[in-house]
Amino acid sequence: MKVKDIMSTPPITVQVEQTVGQAAAQILEHRINAVPVLEGERVVGLLSEGDLVRLLLPRYSEVVEDEYRFQDFEAAEERADIIRHQPVRHAMTVGVLSVTPQTPVLKAAALLRAHHLKWLPVVSEGKLVGIVTRHDICKALLGKRQKA
Repeated sequence: MKVKDIMSTPPITVQVEQTVGQAAAQILEHRINAVPVLEGERVVGLLSEGDLVRLLLPRYSEVVEDEYRFQDFEAAEERADIIRHQPVRHAMTVGVLSVTPQTPVLKAAALLRAHHLKWLPVVSEGKLVGIVTRHDICKALLGKRQKA
């Protein structure tokens, strides 16, 4: 079985010049944990919930040193207002692994596991054509042959 047989299409994406707020709206609206970031049709990064949390919240070591930060939700909201207007290019993760539609599903699964990823962009001739997720792989391996 190949990735093309199980990938999710069409992928939800954002362009590199969009704002973090626009990208976050896509993540929240579609209940996904990340979006590929495109420059034209080429994948140049991704923006994940993990990236957003990293940007929005202080590091734990900072909070331990200043217990008040656990209580200061208003300061976090002010920080979010600033970050919301930043371009995605300044917040995204770069160096994203990808697979092709012809990649064997088990190879994609191995990449996900080895790199602790939740999904991989599926790229053909430099263009994003889909997303393959852990859910897609679990559904392909476990979802077909359920016994009553």
